[in-house]
Amino acid sequence: MKPCTQVQRWSRTAHHNTNMPAFLKRLQIYRILLLAFVITSLYFLFVLPLDFFQVTRLGMQDLFFKYRYFTQKPIAELAKFVLISIDSESVLKLGERWPLKRETYAQIVDRLRSYNPKLIAMDFIFAGKETPAGDFLLTESLTKAGNVILAAYVNERGQLLDSKSEIRNAALSSGIASKLWDRDFTIRRMRPLYREVGKHEGGKWSWELEIMSHDKEVELDKAVVDKNEIEIVKNNRPLVEIPLVKDGTVEINYRFRLEDVGKIPLWQVMDGSAERDKIEGKVALVGTSSAALLDFYPTPLGVLPGVIVNFNYLINLYADDFCHSVPEWFDFLILWLGVFLVLVAVVKLDLMKGFLLVLTWIASFLGVSWLLVQRSYIWDFLSPLLVVLFLYLAISLVRYAYLFVENISLKKRVIEDALTGLFTRNFMKARLEAELYKIKRLRVAKHSEECKEIAVLMVDIDHFKQINDRFGHQSGDEALRITAKTFKDCIRGHDIAARYGGEEFCALLMDVSEEEAMRIAERMRSEVESKDLSSIISGLERLTVSVGCAMVIKDALESYNKAIKAADVTLYRAKNSGRNRVCRFDPSIDLLQ
Repeated sequence: MKPCTQVQRWSRTAHHNTNMPAFLKRLQIYRILLLAFVITSLYFLFVLPLDFFQVTRLGMQDLFFKYRYFTQKPIAELAKFVLISIDSESVLKLGERWPLKRETYAQIVDRLRSYNPKLIAMDFIFAGKETPAGDFLLTESLTKAGNVILAAYVNERGQLLDSKSEIRNAALSSGIASKLWDRDFTIRRMRPLYREVGKHEGGKWSWELEIMSHDKEVELDKAVVDKNEIEIVKNNRPLVEIPLVKDGTVEINYRFRLEDVGKIPLWQVMDGSAERDKIEGKVALVGTSSAALLDFYPTPLGVLPGVIVNFNYLINLYADDFCHSVPEWFDFLILWLGVFLVLVAVVKLDLMKGFLLVLTWIASFLGVSWLLVQRSYIWDFLSPLLVVLFLYLAISLVRYAYLFVENISLKKRVIEDALTGLFTRNFMKARLEAELYKIKRLRVAKHSEECKEIAVLMVDIDHFKQINDRFGHQSGDEALRITAKTFKDCIRGHDIAARYGGEEFCALLMDVSEEEAMRIAERMRSEVESKDLSSIISGLERLTVSVGCAMVIKDALESYNKAIKAADVTLYRAKNSGRNRVCRFDPSIDLLQ
């Protein structure tokens, strides 16, 4: 009996011990669920709002859309349009410098009209001053065509900039073609409807919607607008519903690049060699397609011309193909599940099983994300992965390093000119405006003695068009690079050197006297002139430059436009005086209009 009693006692003890781990396991799972909820909440409240994580999230989103681009089907709606591309070759054959004169745009409209397109949509705004003859010729051409849609623009201060009234009235209509920058300097959004602050009715429609409305004969005044969407109606039936994000903008669903669209160089239209059937009856979009014309923007599909950015949104409208955002509560739920599974893998499973669980979670998450992207849905593509990769340090380090380098590369492309390595015009403008604001603030505070003088140098390569014509554009690019390097070498470390446009450069000399500014300008001129270029560009022995110099405080040029204009008119005095010289701004000679 004793053996039997002993066995039964052992059996009851073993049964009890097998139950205890199950009870503890259930209790621990509840704690893991609670811990996962706390971690997820803290992440959403304190980590996710940080700029770095927002930029990284956007970069991850772009990666999915970039891979989708290589797997998608051809877009049928593209056949309804043709791009008339203004490239460097067309500008050269027109015998002009960029920007083109308005009388040239008038000729473009006249030539395009002869091809009988359904609409002509020009991605340009004609707001600045020009000759009355140019305005008259453009107005006449727009009136005769009767089917031209122009672009408008909303600046950083929310102000609407449109073409001059007589030009705008001569066109069929105009619409906003502004690009909206995200915090990582990438274009992902457009504004379908612009309204002044405080107004809830009326407004100005986007360039793309104006095109669609005239092409499909839709009355935009009958559109239904609320905070979540804009419903475009035709014959009292919904034609397209545009989903809006919180600030009243729409996500661009990028589907194609410049090389994917049917395009005709402008010079073929102007000399009549373009095929008529490629334009007749179609909507002709007119815009720049050359990086040299400085209208390129970073996008999820890489750097694209501004007209292609707008074109993508236009196709979104025609194909009813928009990005849709998954609700934030669903993002929270998915992240909570991911944190829970990672904690289970770490706490409850051995190394191999935990690693397999993590791999399974990553594969499942990526698979679901890919399915969502294929259907143009956007959710938090990063956070669940980030938690998993953070717990597995080796993988996370590789991931973060890649995303960090990619983000730095995106920012660099925005502020640095690709050809010369100098800063871009927009960056220089932002820096000068910041310095001018600092001067104004010090004067208001009656600390004028603390104001630092700033010199603005405007530099232009003499006879640059002849270099391009005689030696080719590659030699012209080399001349730009040589001049830019010399320019950068001659200024001081804290000064700003930028490519202003074409063969023009601009420098901001900070905390500098007039005498020192002129010495730097003269040194730059003489250094360029002294370089022997025959070994680099065969047949070209030397370059020369003309320089205009203006002092911000001394010359009372305390706005960006005045400072740049003063340096610019002084530059042209230098060129008109024989070139290869430095001129100082003189208000009695160099008049600012």
